[in-house]
Amino acid sequence: MAEIEASQATMEGHVQANEELCKTNEELRKSLHQHVQRSPRGRSLNLSARNSPKPFSKEIVDEPVSAHYITPKIAFFTGIEDPENHLTTFNAQMIISRGTNVVRYKMFMGTFTGTTL
Repeated sequence: MAEIEASQATMEGHVQANEELCKTNEELRKSLHQHVQRSPRGRSLNLSARNSPKPFSKEIVDEPVSAHYITPKIAFFTGIEDPENHLTTFNAQMIISRGTNVVRYKMFMGTFTGTTL
């Protein structure tokens, strides 16, 4: 029983942290929008953080993915959905499809779309 209560408390903590992150993200979006509106270049302001992201080490990039690996169907994460749910779903699909850690690393970035990408 104590384990269940501890799990519930942990989950409540995660939910609260997620809600706080959502609030912070919304405040940042509003601030960014105001900044763009005040910018002399207006909407033409380039907001991309980097032109060619390189998120992986050379070892991960060089590790081949088996030609026999079957890519599972994973829903895209746009930033609106619950990030914990997305991560849990992604991990479950990787376990089912027997994806190695390298495959997981390479595939996870491909689950993002829009602003989150």
